[in-house]
Amino acid sequence: MIFLFTILPPVIHELGHFLAALLFGKVIKFRFSFGKIKGIPVPRWVWNLPSGLTKNQIIFVTQAGFVSEFIAALFLPVIYLAVACLHFTLYPWYAGKENDFSHLGGV
Repeated sequence: MIFLFTILPPVIHELGHFLAALLFGKVIKFRFSFGKIKGIPVPRWVWNLPSGLTKNQIIFVTQAGFVSEFIAALFLPVIYLAVACLHFTLYPWYAGKENDFSHLGGV
């Protein structure tokens, strides 16, 4: 059961991006990649921002990942929230340039 709540936050995170983009008629294609924290590989899914979105739509799609994670925490056990918080905390360390927040400065 702990394994389920360990993989669920990233799955919900990416699903949030996918559904947000779909709301605007765009489809996100994911590719598997690895980030690194102090040389340790961290598995992750990476996607490119769909073209043709307004500034507000870009913000909505990029932020939908973590928003979805934390909304889901309202309905799931506390272990899920702990993993979601850990995901949020470690994210800047392993995501590098390909992160959900990189689009906010340029919009």
